[in-house]
Amino acid sequence: MLSLDGNTAPYLQYAHARIRSIFRRAGIGQPTVAPISITHPAEHALALELVNFGAVVADVEQSLEFHRLAGYLHTLAATFSGFYEHCPVLRGQRSTR
Repeated sequence: MLSLDGNTAPYLQYAHARIRSIFRRAGIGQPTVAPISITHPAEHALALELVNFGAVVADVEQSLEFHRLAGYLHTLAATFSGFYEHCPVLRGQRSTR
């Protein structure tokens, strides 16, 4: 049986599917870079986790310890899950979506 909880591939796949679904329902094709306002602690936590992506990839490239990338992606997925729970992005005000 596949588990959707914990540090598993199905958990990461579910997080990816959830994010793609949000983009699709919001009518967002390719994400664009634009100024954002971070006001909620869950937004702040997600932003801090996303900022680490480049460093994690560079570290994995140097060390060839691919499990570190998997661990980072699990942490990122869990952080996104907390963000999604506390910040209803599709039901929020138009200006903050």
